[in-house]
Amino acid sequence: GLNSPLDEDGHYEVVLTIEATAKNEGKSMFLAEVQQAGLFQIQGFGDKETEMVLNVACPTVLLPFARAAITDVVSKGGFPQLLVNPVNFESLYAIKVKREINQADAGKNSPPVLDPEAGNGKTIN
Repeated sequence: GLNSPLDEDGHYEVVLTIEATAKNEGKSMFLAEVQQAGLFQIQGFGDKETEMVLNVACPTVLLPFARAAITDVVSKGGFPQLLVNPVNFESLYAIKVKREINQADAGKNSPPVLDPEAGNGKTIN
């Protein structure tokens, strides 16, 4: 996973997946998927900064290679050129973090739920 290093030296594997589907009148014309992986060494950052590097900087490095690969696969299949839009990984990461914070806050503000398994009035959150 993204949160666990491959070794003690701070090596991480990041895999970026792009999937493209084309349909015509409800019928699938093609489905293409490319996975571009990269091995990154990340040192000198705290946990939160490392998570941000893994979710923003690393995919940003991988995207041009993944875009080229999926464009190549589709055009070699005889289909028109496929253009993959740029991706703002920083914005996507900010949305993810905000969603996690909102979910955590919602859990704090929700009333306790009785645990039917406990049978003794204990609550679970």
